[in-house]
Amino acid sequence: MSVLENLRNLGESELQENLNMFKIKSTGNIEKDIHNLNDFYFENIETLYNYLPICTYKYLETALKENSEKILKDEFENIWILFEDLGLSDVRVSDMMSQEMYLINKYIEDNNLGDSMTDDVMKEIEKVMEKKGFIQDKNFDKNYFEAIDKKFAETLFKFLEVNVEIRKKESYILKLINGIVKIHGSLDDNEIFKVLKKLEIDLNNEQVKEFINFKIPNSIFENNEALIIINKDIADYIQGDFIKNSIKEIYPLETYLKA
Repeated sequence: MSVLENLRNLGESELQENLNMFKIKSTGNIEKDIHNLNDFYFENIETLYNYLPICTYKYLETALKENSEKILKDEFENIWILFEDLGLSDVRVSDMMSQEMYLINKYIEDNNLGDSMTDDVMKEIEKVMEKKGFIQDKNFDKNYFEAIDKKFAETLFKFLEVNVEIRKKESYILKLINGIVKIHGSLDDNEIFKVLKKLEIDLNNEQVKEFINFKIPNSIFENNEALIIINKDIADYIQGDFIKNSIKEIYPLETYLKA
């Protein structure tokens, strides 16, 4: 489906969130807003890409290559959700998957099968799902890649292929930030900006916040702060006992790049 059709399938609140994200003023007419957002995506590819994760290039490459192995690897864990939220992918794929999972879980619950998931039980579930119109797909992941609007995918992929320097700069900043976090521990965007500024990296505080929020996998955006939380601090964060680190000493650039 096209981006226009995907945007029409979004709820009004999701559409408004996208307009707000890209600072597009609502006209008060939903169809006009949809067209304005669609035009923005195609005419402002570089700006849009600032809000997409670093794995976008690989994700699009996988989607567009006919013989590629279309599997949602760890690095692609959440990108398809973002593409759906923006209206770049057909949300009906996820809706179908959610409905299928709901029916499977309900069948298991209704028949008290939770402790007896044998091969025979799984085959029985497959038969039940087929009767309900769900054909079991051995590679369901590929549907998420095929749900992307191909015209948009090709436009963005060509932009990224040509602009290699953008991808190189991203990888460099990601490596640097990862080094900062390895040395100093879990940090918010203000602390990371403090280091980058000292190292004379050409990013302002807002750009650092956006980079952490949109580009770095598993970062967290909360209370207007972009946070990078390393694994050992996850439990404290969930329990509400998390304390952000503060940087007391800034090291030379090479120290962070080699961390």
